[in-house]
Amino acid sequence: MRMAEDLMIEMQTVYEESTLPDKPDLEQINKLCIKLVEMQGWD
Repeated sequence: MRMAEDLMIEMQTVYEESTLPDKPDLEQINKLCIKLVEMQGWD
């Protein structure tokens, strides 16, 4: 779970500094990350 939290913090920083016009749905990305971690058995 810590890995997903660290990734979310890093992604938020990158998106704040990004020139991209629209931000992706961070909540959806977080859910995907958690699901991938669970599927890999890393939790």
